[in-house]
Amino acid sequence: MQIDQELKRTKIVHLAVLAFQVKIQKRSRLSDNAEEDLLPNLKPKEGTELRLTAFPENNYPEHSTPSEITQHCLDSSYVFDTMIACYQRPDDLLGELEFSYICFLVGHSLEAFEHWKKMFSLFCSCDVAIKKYRKLYDLFISLIEIQINEIPEDFLADIVTNNNFVYIKLRNLFRVVQNSDIDGQLKTKVDRFKNTLTEQYQWDFGHLDSDEEDEAPVVVDIP
Repeated sequence: MQIDQELKRTKIVHLAVLAFQVKIQKRSRLSDNAEEDLLPNLKPKEGTELRLTAFPENNYPEHSTPSEITQHCLDSSYVFDTMIACYQRPDDLLGELEFSYICFLVGHSLEAFEHWKKMFSLFCSCDVAIKKYRKLYDLFISLIEIQINEIPEDFLADIVTNNNFVYIKLRNLFRVVQNSDIDGQLKTKVDRFKNTLTEQYQWDFGHLDSDEEDEAPVVVDIP
């Protein structure tokens, strides 16, 4: 009899604890919803939103083989060609790079800044395109040299890893240029740009052929 009473008491206490937990969860959800309700619903007016060119969903063509997919992941020239096909002229791609940069710097648009980072990364991740669009890359070096001087260095670092995004991508670009057979005039211009960055920011661009720890390819053994 005493055991039955103890079981009943235990069951009542258990139910009370569950009821209390449910009540706390409801209050927490209501509190979160209340905070969200207090936040302004910031949406651009129709027709005033940024009209930026969308990147392709995949960085490789349809029906690519696994080895081709790997190659396209290492060389973004396919995405580069796809993006350029969206414009009337190839140098319009630089126009959008500059447009997104201005929208961030003057308009404080984070959306524009993220788009600028993606386009900057694209330029720095192509092996074939740098030879195919040599003139475009010449203009890119001139443009990006000006832009980097205007952006505070704090904005160039990843918040989580504290790695400098621009520095990491430029290392890859300089490595591509160093190993490419493009003409000496462009290589000289890139070397001058690299030396300027080293003098201004003390960025080390030595040992370009050695991968950064985070950038090194991961080898997966398939049994």
